[in-house]
Amino acid sequence: MNLASMTPVAIFTLLNVAMALGLYVTALSGQLSMATAAIAGVGGYLAAVLTVNFGWAFLPAILMGAVGGALVGAVLALVTLKMRDFILKLTTLAFGEALSVLAFNWDYIGGANSFTGIGFKTDIWIALAAALVALYGASALPAGRYATIRSRRAPWASRSRRCAP
Repeated sequence: MNLASMTPVAIFTLLNVAMALGLYVTALSGQLSMATAAIAGVGGYLAAVLTVNFGWAFLPAILMGAVGGALVGAVLALVTLKMRDFILKLTTLAFGEALSVLAFNWDYIGGANSFTGIGFKTDIWIALAAALVALYGASALPAGRYATIRSRRAPWASRSRRCAP
């Protein structure tokens, strides 16, 4: 097996690590969003459209994609702020499915055929940097409401989450 053939697998894995850490950060707040992939998709499609259709450079397009995904996530968070448990999960799941249907039927971004023409501009070092930044960001956040509740039930959990029992 050629090591070069494993590079795309490693890049894909590192980018998924960064995305999973984003899901971990939302879980720290005590809320679980089922729209994480859809929000990441908004950022990815925005970056792809900016690079392919508008000729933007890679790094500014990625940064704008991150800002676009963050704005969509912030709007969804404001809408679902007071929702609890089952209703929150259903709402975010419905939002994710609505974005999926929108992407599937919007011809500007490829519709059912998907978006084409995206160049492969990510190398292993960019993917590693993204995963390390996400890891640092996730580890630097306070534990939040969820870990505080867990620490009352299991004092040993507070030691691992750096919060008071």
